[in-house]
Amino acid sequence: MSAIESAAASHFIIAEGTSTMQVAAIADCVREFVQENGDIKPYNYDGYTNSEWIVIDYGDTLVHIFVPQARSRYNLEDLWSDAVITEVPDLD
Repeated sequence: MSAIESAAASHFIIAEGTSTMQVAAIADCVREFVQENGDIKPYNYDGYTNSEWIVIDYGDTLVHIFVPQARSRYNLEDLWSDAVITEVPDLD
């Protein structure tokens, strides 16, 4: 994303949970991990109301956590397809 002038951030991290409960839990874990290991608090976060799509704003990095239907609907990977995409395999 850093090479795209109109991008909202230099990096997007996109993750997926299987349910709204799991999406909220993943978002909580991300916030806790970054706080504990980097001493960094997010500027803001949104989406906990329905937990279908939670975004966490770390300034130059936006973390997006989706349920599968919302990820498919918004399709950020296609929207920003001119960015370099690095896929990280599932740890399961």
